[in-house]
Amino acid sequence: SSFDNVYYEVSNEFPGGNTTVEKTYPWALHWARYIKQRTPRLVGVHSHQFFGMHNIGLNYFMDEPSIDVLTFHAGHETTADNRPTLMSGLWHPAQTKNKILQTNEGMDPYRYGMNAATNHALSYLMSGASFALYEDDATRVGSATSLQGSQRLSVLQSLVAAYSFPALSPVDANGVEYDALVVAGPAPTWQVLAKPGSRYAIYFSGLQSATRARIKVASGSFTCVWIDPRSGAALLKSPCTSSAGIIDTPAPSPGSWDRAAGLLLIITQ
Repeated sequence: SSFDNVYYEVSNEFPGGNTTVEKTYPWALHWARYIKQRTPRLVGVHSHQFFGMHNIGLNYFMDEPSIDVLTFHAGHETTADNRPTLMSGLWHPAQTKNKILQTNEGMDPYRYGMNAATNHALSYLMSGASFALYEDDATRVGSATSLQGSQRLSVLQSLVAAYSFPALSPVDANGVEYDALVVAGPAPTWQVLAKPGSRYAIYFSGLQSATRARIKVASGSFTCVWIDPRSGAALLKSPCTSSAGIIDTPAPSPGSWDRAAGLLLIITQ
């Protein structure tokens, strides 16, 4: 009881490949309700069938009052170029449900590489979800890759805190994504978190280009900061003014950032 960061989760990648969530969700709901009646702690469920790029089963859990946390294991199966958009779409139905969205099994950097794992993390963060780097082999703890993973996660945590990601949302009150605020940018795909009028976080990933970013924002003066999520370093920082409701700002050179790890643009008033 002295640990204030403990939560309960019902099942893990349940029901596996043996049956379907349609047959097992009453069991998960029973235990979520049972636990919630007996503890003030957060209660979560594995909220889609087994794992993978789908949201089968989400509808059974996202409106349940006893469930605080919706857990997903998805994103390993696609590429960095389209992962952020695809993953945000999977749990889009739950983005206005006032639940914690998360993965507790982030992409394995040993198998997929650190930059792909960074893209995986940002795919969750930019869709309003939380991310945990996963390690299931104790013999690797303390290795060079393990330490690099911890350092990369620390960089992302610092960015989330510095730019108040929890105060931003991927959607408006009606569930409409803010992605349409981007008119153009230095990569073909993007995800947006926003508190319109005051703060915007935009994650670009995919093939790099020198295309300027054009973002629809409220009138006013802002600061634009381009950040490499591998290091947290600011690649460009400049004042930017909205003209006719559009900020038009140059992007860093294509060679200064990684296609898989992507590039962050932070706009603040």
